[in-house]
Amino acid sequence: MKLTDRFFRPYAEYCLRTLFSEDELKAVLAKELPSYDNFLALFKTGWGINKVTFFRKHAPLNLSPRMGGRNSLRGEITVRCEKSEYSHETILHITIAPDKKNKWLIPIISGHLAVLVIFALYFRVWQMLLGLLAMPLCLFMVLASCRAMAETEVPKIRREFENTLRNLERKYQEK
Repeated sequence: MKLTDRFFRPYAEYCLRTLFSEDELKAVLAKELPSYDNFLALFKTGWGINKVTFFRKHAPLNLSPRMGGRNSLRGEITVRCEKSEYSHETILHITIAPDKKNKWLIPIISGHLAVLVIFALYFRVWQMLLGLLAMPLCLFMVLASCRAMAETEVPKIRREFENTLRNLERKYQEK
């Protein structure tokens, strides 16, 4: 699986400082960001092509950015918190990487193609066999283009996440 692992490597790893503690950050994100299970909110983000909207995943500090369009390799944000030694701030270790669950897509499609190749050989449909043998090449071309498009979105996702975090800090520090 070494060939497929390169499509699922992280796009970016960096650190930010925030005034929120880990528990406060979880509570603020739960209050301010819609859930990934909210179909209506997911549907509404399809209309904002240039706008990035973050959705909470099932884990408390995992966020899924949504923009106009669908890309299975779009980076998702994973936040790990660390208490700073010298101040009341929290250091956020942020990783933007594709969802690991999509990694199963490749063996499933490859297995399906293998079954179709066996049927094509059995029934002696040579024209279909040529098309099926080209499908793995097409699969990796699509994965490469999805990865390239996702890499171009990373600076925008990073900037919008930092803006969202700073706006939430200002909002909750005023209270």
